[in-house]
Amino acid sequence: MPIATRITLAVCLLTAAAAARAQNAGPAAAAKAWLSAALEDPKKQDAVLTALRVSGDRDAAPIFAALTRSGDKRHRLAATAALARLAPEQAPPVLLERLRQDSLHTIRAEALAQLLELKAISVEQLQEAVQIDDDNIRCLAARGLVRLGQKPQAGAVLRKLVESKDLATACLARATLVGLGEVDHLAPLGAAMHDASTADSIVALVLQQAGDEKALPVRELAGEIAGSARPVAVRVMAFKTLAALAPDGPALLAKAILEQKQIILRVHLMNLLSSADNNRQALTSLADDDGTVGMLAKLELGRAAQDAQAGQAAGQALRLGHPVVVDYVLDRIGKDVGAHGAKTDYYTAPLLAFIRSLDSDSREMSVAHIRAARAATLLCDLGTPAAMAGIKELATGRHGTLTQAVAGGMRWSKNRSVCDIARLMLDNPYHAVAVDAAMTLGMFGDPQARDPLARLLARHDREQTTLVTLAAWYLLKIEGQSLLAAQDLAKQIK
Repeated sequence: MPIATRITLAVCLLTAAAAARAQNAGPAAAAKAWLSAALEDPKKQDAVLTALRVSGDRDAAPIFAALTRSGDKRHRLAATAALARLAPEQAPPVLLERLRQDSLHTIRAEALAQLLELKAISVEQLQEAVQIDDDNIRCLAARGLVRLGQKPQAGAVLRKLVESKDLATACLARATLVGLGEVDHLAPLGAAMHDASTADSIVALVLQQAGDEKALPVRELAGEIAGSARPVAVRVMAFKTLAALAPDGPALLAKAILEQKQIILRVHLMNLLSSADNNRQALTSLADDDGTVGMLAKLELGRAAQDAQAGQAAGQALRLGHPVVVDYVLDRIGKDVGAHGAKTDYYTAPLLAFIRSLDSDSREMSVAHIRAARAATLLCDLGTPAAMAGIKELATGRHGTLTQAVAGGMRWSKNRSVCDIARLMLDNPYHAVAVDAAMTLGMFGDPQARDPLARLLARHDREQTTLVTLAAWYLLKIEGQSLLAAQDLAKQIK
């Protein structure tokens, strides 16, 4: 037997043995032992860390703080980004340490980007960062200095960076200088932006920078890119920049929406318009359109008034079934439910109708069923009697993949009352549905999930590592030991 095979077999046997021993000591001990062994297993590490990151549980923060010092550069990079989201108030000291001490410039740049996003870095710390021997970091730090009002110092750094060998850095430096009034950088910036070899990501980044900093001289350049053959994402950013620089951004966007032929582009532009200030007049002008644009405009007007028009328009748009339109509507419903809760019960009927319109006899999950799961999450968060009755009927009935989709959607709800439905699903003959029910209960720390999650942990050799990781983590949550376990697990990370 090859030595590599013997080593892999040994690791697997040790993992199984540790879990078996801990199982005899109780579910929490078994969970901690499994997580400890999995973190030591190179084949499982990535899945474990992904699961903990996706859980969004701040109790896992000590693990990611330790990972920022890991010898594995991939884990350091991922942890540097994840920590700021899991525990933003705890992240700054750790991020500052990475910025100052990490051996890789990519990780130092990520740490700086996160500090800027959190607004947790001082002028003095940025002045320190512009001395780092990396053009990307220096440009990022200089742009941070601009935001904090240190324009002369930032300008001196940026003028050197326009000659950077890194095209993205050079373009961002020029765009920032143009925003500071140094228009002599506009022509070379335009040449780079029009060059077909310039990556779309660079063009979009420069446009975003120009819009954020109100770089008026870039307006003509943004207009040219908006009408170009660049991908939709780049053109959307160009229109966003144009709107930011225009005297009447909403009117500009409304005109563009009516002129464009691509439904994807029109929906993305509607997204920009819906987020703009003083957009009522522009939306009203679009509401007369007898197509998709009119539906979405009525949805936005209804949302602003918090009335039934929003529900009617949402239902019409969802019935179209176009993926981009569906995603737009579900996103808007999510914002309203999050902000106003049960007051938006006019969304209950269209969401239930959307889920029920999908093929319930299909044996395989599709992208459409993933969207059904999202709609189910929104219904659970909405929490009206009609919404919960609909969820219960779909989750406990025989609806093929719809039941699975709804069960999956329940896992992401913030409404604890879903536990009442999840308990009814623990004995569902479909393994995936029963697992989702246990996961839902586990997420809320419901004691009734203890035994199903323990059984799932015991089946670790037959289940996905991501799933078993969450089962182990939720067992620790139920036992009130997740934070303590995370602190202990952090100590073993090298």
